[in-house]
Amino acid sequence: MDESIPSGFTQQAARVFNQQLANPDPKTAANLTQEMEQARLESYRQDTHERRTFARYIFWMVALWLLGIFAVVVCRGVKALNFELSDTVMVALITTTTINVAAFFLAVTKYLFPVSRSRPTAYE
Repeated sequence: MDESIPSGFTQQAARVFNQQLANPDPKTAANLTQEMEQARLESYRQDTHERRTFARYIFWMVALWLLGIFAVVVCRGVKALNFELSDTVMVALITTTTINVAAFFLAVTKYLFPVSRSRPTAYE
């Protein structure tokens, strides 16, 4: 039994293989495209859900933070509580809190809502 490869067989196999690569099965290509679009949509939905969740957490964290600062200011203002902080400390507290909240808001907003050119729009 002769087990040698017939002459021209490898060239023929390479030609058939290249032809299949050049002309993919339309159903397979369509299914792959549909699966990719479905995965993108699912990823977009998950991102949107996570952004909403984090936005709520961040809102409450900042609200509680500001409430704490407000409580310090009120306690200092009410003389009956005997809560004393110097004017310098109060100015520093209010200034740093304002800057921190603004910077935190900016950083979180850029994280939650990044500018992306690949982001789908309603018109695509």
